Amino acid sequence: MKFKEYLFQTVIPTYFMLVTFLVLFIYLAGSILEPEARFGYDVLLSPLIYAGIGILPQIFSYSRKEYSMKQTIIRKLIHICVLISLIIGFSFAMGVIKNWIEAVVILCGVLVIYSILEIILWRIELRTAQLLTQALSKLDDEQ
Repeated sequence: MKFKEYLFQTVIPTYFMLVTFLVLFIYLAGSILEPEARFGYDVLLSPLIYAGIGILPQIFSYSRKEYSMKQTIIRKLIHICVLISLIIGFSFAMGVIKNWIEAVVILCGVLVIYSILEIILWRIELRTAQLLTQALSKLDDEQ
């Protein structure tokens, strides 16, 4: 897969899914941890920033090669470790995390959102593979 295809088929859809899930997570975590807090419109930028941070490891993990299952799992584990490091580090740097409970909540949120995104992306790829298999089967039957 070329980088442009990778960008438009994987990275950009992931970014928008991340923004959606982050808005929901920020609402839920904020309602639980600081229910009395009120923010201005600038808080709407945080899902966009965190989604941008969230796709950085994905952009840098682009490769034209197909990997074995073992290599894919190792790459996914490295990806999630880098992602957690980036998000927790950025949150500490920006003063979002004030205690370890907030860090654990953010860590759990990252893991849940990452898992949901992986399942959605896997289902999309599975559906694409099924459509390609059907098309190839039809082409084979015609010949």
